[in-house]
Amino acid sequence: MKTSKYVGLTALAAMLAFSAIANVTSTNYGDFAAQSVDFLSVEEHTSTFGDTVPKYGMPIVNAGSDSMDFNPVGFSAEAGNGDVDFTDGNLVFQIESRGDAVIDKVGFSEAGFYSLLGAAGTDATHVNVTASFILEVYEINGAPVQHFGQSFSLDFSPGDGTYQKITDGAGTQIAWSGDILVDVIAMLDQAGYDPETDHATKVSIDLNNELSAFSEAGTIASISKKDFDVGVSITVIPEPASVALMLGASSLIVLARRRFIS
Repeated sequence: MKTSKYVGLTALAAMLAFSAIANVTSTNYGDFAAQSVDFLSVEEHTSTFGDTVPKYGMPIVNAGSDSMDFNPVGFSAEAGNGDVDFTDGNLVFQIESRGDAVIDKVGFSEAGFYSLLGAAGTDATHVNVTASFILEVYEINGAPVQHFGQSFSLDFSPGDGTYQKITDGAGTQIAWSGDILVDVIAMLDQAGYDPETDHATKVSIDLNNELSAFSEAGTIASISKKDFDVGVSITVIPEPASVALMLGASSLIVLARRRFIS
């Protein structure tokens, strides 16, 4: 765990001020059907001054799975000779299960590269990646509820998502990655629901991904995102009628065995 982080407060404050007055640009990708869930109203936005979308790009649903894969192009921040660069990508969508499937867990993973170059420079030449999101539950057992949620952040490797020229070492195209797995069943339990009988069937995601690069005279700092994935772990919960049919079938099998034995 790093104990010092240089954030270029003056430059960062100026960028945030520009971002606040910039028009938000958006791309709506629509709905996507996976094996047992639907990813609904998938959209991305950016409010970073001068930036445009898409950043994540059109998602691809992996065949035979409940996952969605993005392959970002141009989702990067690069600064040189004392400049600072910042980029932001907001991704929002809903996940709704189909049939007897319920949502147990939702996982996120992303990966990319960073470079820290130049003969001069200190740890003030560095890059950052952060990814935080809110997951809210909107339906339980197929019925709407007063939505509730929690905030989460991805864990990054190596380190904690801050990469400094001296502490972490200069280099080019150094790999980084981040991931998290959210236990939706535990969220229901904490909210007072019975995880044995109450199951999430619709949740929403509002995720904000930020990349920043800080440089000094004679240095270059850059960081880019190349992959972003969303995966859903589901359980199939048979409907009561189906359970009754299965129990009835089991009883008939037992009865037939008894008659055969006798």
